Amino acid sequence: MKIHRFENIDSTNNEARRLLPHLDREQVNVIISKYQSAGKGQTGNSWSSNYDENILMSIVFFQDALPASEFFHTTRFVSVAMVDFLKSKGITAHIKWPNDILVGQAKTAGILIENNIEGLFISCSIVGIGLNVNQTLFPDFDIPAISMKLATGNTFSTESLLHELIDCILCVKRKTAEETNRLYHEHLYKFSEYAFFRYNNDIFEAKLCHVATDGRIVLRQRGKTQKSYAFKEVEWIIS
Repeated sequence: MKIHRFENIDSTNNEARRLLPHLDREQVNVIISKYQSAGKGQTGNSWSSNYDENILMSIVFFQDALPASEFFHTTRFVSVAMVDFLKSKGITAHIKWPNDILVGQAKTAGILIENNIEGLFISCSIVGIGLNVNQTLFPDFDIPAISMKLATGNTFSTESLLHELIDCILCVKRKTAEETNRLYHEHLYKFSEYAFFRYNNDIFEAKLCHVATDGRIVLRQRGKTQKSYAFKEVEWIIS
């Protein structure tokens, strides 16, 4: 494993993309920084983190002929690994579709995956991870933030956690797609329960039936048939 360390960069995903032509495809490449000046979240959102209090990293996976249609598999195994890792530290977490990690109803980690697609296959995936570790004060977000320290009362070594987290991700990556999908649903926030969502500015209540292999969430309103939605097409209402 090769770890590329930085004090302050714009974002680990951006740096991973800049380093991509020079990386060894035969080993795991990790980009980590103590601070990001322009941390990236899903669909253009930002990721805010204090200097050297959290884990900010990107892992580059050179994929072995992964069909582009199966892009969501990477989201599944990384999300499952995050929940397993937190469980090993005594923290119960769930996956809020598609890949936010919640402790209670507060967000402790976010994942941003950027894929390089060549023809019908994904040649490379850059997996950006922001994990709140020791930070205790956060800006006001739509979904409140929580750290491992706030959840447990303990201060952690980010260096030790980094290696444990990477090992956990690689362990889950070796599981079959079927097992990973089962675990993803087992850890899914509000799975088989009714929750509130927003679609086209209308708020509705629906049961979370499952998440399809293409990453679309499948919901069913009372008295209606199932309907699937893409990410950002429907929005969680968490109160």
